[in-house]
Amino acid sequence: MNLAEVLVAALVFAIAGGSSLRVWGGSAASSQSAQLQEQWLLQIDADLQRSERTLRQVAPARGPLESCDAAVAFMEEAVIAEARTNPGVGLPAAVVRQVLPQRLQLDGASAAVLVLRYGLNTAGADSRLQRERLLAPQAYGLCGASTEVTP
Repeated sequence: MNLAEVLVAALVFAIAGGSSLRVWGGSAASSQSAQLQEQWLLQIDADLQRSERTLRQVAPARGPLESCDAAVAFMEEAVIAEARTNPGVGLPAAVVRQVLPQRLQLDGASAAVLVLRYGLNTAGADSRLQRERLLAPQAYGLCGASTEVTP
């Protein structure tokens, strides 16, 4: 084997090794990112459960309110207060939670609901990694089932 053959073999070996390392590094980074995103989704689901548990606990003591809009405002205050009183169980900095009172239009009728929306606040965040939960005050007994649904 002459020097040229040895150099070509070394070059091919170096290129193959470098390509292999890039592929391995990319798959390791992808795996780590997937694990981190799964952790975030688990924390989001735990926060949703805490919020719903809080509403189930405070709603019976409060009883029905004069309107569903007032009930949604009460629910919003309760969810925000719960997050403030338990900061140690909060969400990671990469997750943003929004608590939004909204009116939905369903089959020509309008209903007041509370929306809990979660998303990622990271560069290149996957838009599929979002959670949204609609909470109706009727489900917690905070306003009548037919109250405040307007055609």
